[in-house]
Amino acid sequence: MPGIHLTDMERKLERAWVSDKRFSSALRAISLSGTAGIRGLANVEVRFDYPITVISGRNGAGKSTILALAMLAYSDPDRKTKASIVPARTPNRSARRARKSYQDFVFSDFFFKGLTDPEVSGVDINWEFADGAELTIRKQTNKWMRYERRPGKYVSYLGISRCVPAIEQRTLRNKFSGSRVVKPTANLDQEYIQRLSQIMGMEFSDAHVYGDERYGLRVLRSDATYSGFNMGAGEDSVVQVLYALQSAKPGSILGIEEVELGIHPSALRRLAQHMVEISIDKGLQIVTTSHSEHYIDALPRVSRILLQRGGGRVYVIPKPTSRMAVSALTNSNQQELAIYVEDRVARQLVANALESDLRVRVGIEPIGSKDSFRTVGKFLHQSSPRARCLYLFDGDVRDSEIRDFYRALSEEECLGLPAQGDFGVAPLSHESYHWVGRLPGVEAPEAWLLATVAGSQVGLDCLAEQLELSRGASEARYLLDEISVTARDHHDLFHFLGLRSNHEADVCRDAMIRAALRAMPELKAQINDAVRTVLEGAPMRSTRVHVVAN
Repeated sequence: MPGIHLTDMERKLERAWVSDKRFSSALRAISLSGTAGIRGLANVEVRFDYPITVISGRNGAGKSTILALAMLAYSDPDRKTKASIVPARTPNRSARRARKSYQDFVFSDFFFKGLTDPEVSGVDINWEFADGAELTIRKQTNKWMRYERRPGKYVSYLGISRCVPAIEQRTLRNKFSGSRVVKPTANLDQEYIQRLSQIMGMEFSDAHVYGDERYGLRVLRSDATYSGFNMGAGEDSVVQVLYALQSAKPGSILGIEEVELGIHPSALRRLAQHMVEISIDKGLQIVTTSHSEHYIDALPRVSRILLQRGGGRVYVIPKPTSRMAVSALTNSNQQELAIYVEDRVARQLVANALESDLRVRVGIEPIGSKDSFRTVGKFLHQSSPRARCLYLFDGDVRDSEIRDFYRALSEEECLGLPAQGDFGVAPLSHESYHWVGRLPGVEAPEAWLLATVAGSQVGLDCLAEQLELSRGASEARYLLDEISVTARDHHDLFHFLGLRSNHEADVCRDAMIRAALRAMPELKAQINDAVRTVLEGAPMRSTRVHVVAN
C-alpha cells in the first residue's frame, strides 16, 4: 500500500527525526482545549511524527488553523529589530525608555477579528517540543500571550498570497516597472538551480529574487530571461518554495499553505522528494497543507494527518492512506477495504460494530447469497489483486464451502479457516491482499442474533430500550420466545418482531443488532481488531479471535 514502505531517503529522515540534534526542539504536538476553540477547532490534539507533515481535509476542517499555530510556536530571533527608543507610559511625556520591538509572527497575523467575528476566549493552547519542553497559553482576555516565552527558532511561512500573479499586483508593477534599475536581493545557488530544473523538467541557468517577502518578484533564465510578470504560476511558486528552503537555517521550521497551488502533479511529486532531501541536509521541519492526492501520495503515511469534521467536532486521523485522504477530500467512495457480506443483516452487524475511524475507511457491500462469493471473488482477484478485500461468510457456511471458494480464487492451499462458531479472518494466500472470514455462530445471522439477545439480560434490556417496550426486558423476552416458536424462517424474524412491537422491520433489525453487540462487547472489539489487521497488516498476516456462540 502506498506510503507504508519508506524509501531509503525517507527512512534516513525518520532516523534523523529521533537522533539529529537539529530536531531537538522540533514541534511534536499542538493541542487545544476549552469550550470556545478557534474557528470551531476545539478539544483536539495533533501530533507531528515526522519532520515533514502534510495536513489534509475538506474546506473548513481546520488545516490552516493548525498550520498557523505551528508557525506561532516559536519566537524568531531574525525577525526582531534592535532595541529602539519608545515613549514610556508615564504622565511625563518626556520620559523615554529602551524597549525591544518584536516583529515575530503574532496571533493577529493569522487570526484577525473582523467587524462581525466573535471574540476568542476560554481556550487553552499547548505546544509540545522534542526536548520535553511545553508551552501553554490561556486566552481569557483580548490579549493572547507574552511572546517572549516562546522558544527561539527561525520561522518561515508561505501563504496563499504567494500565488497571486505579479501582473495582477499594482504595487509590483509600480515597483518593478521596466524603466527602473533594481538589483537582485538574492539568487538561488547552483544546487537549488539544479533542483529547480529537475522539478520543472527543463533547464534553468539562473533564478533571481527581487524585493522582500512582502513585495517580491522572481526572474528566471533558461533559453530566455523572463520575470514573474511573464512567468507561469507553477514556476513562480516552485521558485518561492525553493528560495524559502535555501534561506532556512539548520533546525528551523517552514510552513506552506496549500503547497500544490499552480504546480503540475508531476512537478509536485518531485518537489516532495526534494523536500525530504533538504530536510535531511538541514534538519528542517516542514509543515504543509494540501488537497492534492499527488502530493499526499508522494510522502510516507507517517507524515500525513487527516482532519475530518463531523457531529460538531473535528476528528484527527493520523497516518491515513492516500486513498482514505482522497476519499475524505472528494467525498467519494474510494474505500481502502471492500468488505463483502451476504445480506443487509450482515452488513448492518459489521457497520454497527466498526468504530468511526474505521467506518470511513471501508465499504460494506451485500452480494445476495453465499453462492455469489465465488463469482465476485474470482473477478476481483483477477482484476484487482492488490485491492484489499474481505469476504465475510455467514456463520452457517460449512468449511467445505469456504475451501471451494479458496480453490476458485487461488491455486495455493488455504492458510486455515476460522473454526465454525468463532469469528475470525485469514488471508487467501501468502501473497494475497484478499482475506476470508466467517461471522460468529453456527446458524444464519438472524438466528444468531435471536439466540444472543434472548440469552443475555443486557441484550434484553437494550432491546426493550430500543423498541420502547412498556414492560421492559420481560416483554422483550416474551416477544423473542414467541417469535422463536412461530417464525417459520429466520428471515421472518424482523417482520414478526415489527408486528408485535408496532415498528418497521428495519427498525427492529437495527435494534436487534445493537442489542447483540451490547450483549457481546468483546465481539465488537474483535471485529475492529480484525478489520485493522486487514487494513494495516502485511499480506501474510492473519488474526484468529474466538467468540462463544449462544
